[in-house]
Amino acid sequence: MENARLAISRTDDTAGGIRRVQVLVDGRTAGYVRPGETVELEVEPGVHEVQTKMDWTTSPPLTIDAAAGTTTHLRTTFPWSALWNMILSPRTTLLLEQIH
Repeated sequence: MENARLAISRTDDTAGGIRRVQVLVDGRTAGYVRPGETVELEVEPGVHEVQTKMDWTTSPPLTIDAAAGTTTHLRTTFPWSALWNMILSPRTTLLLEQIH
């Protein structure tokens, strides 16, 4: 069976500087993405939980249904508001969304 692909892009955010963001798929590190970059990952078809992480801060988990032979596009960002959220709400510091 053909795999599915995830393409996770990161905006050219300045709050995160040159730091890379860890991409988790089903709780495991699957890759890293720097500002302005896109990382492409192969996954088995089916439902997956995707999350991004930098140090102790994370995005809320995003559940996606990856179909065989397709690419699911996601975008993550580390906005300036994240500087406050790092302390007040570390599990929602990073943003992660599916791009349709």
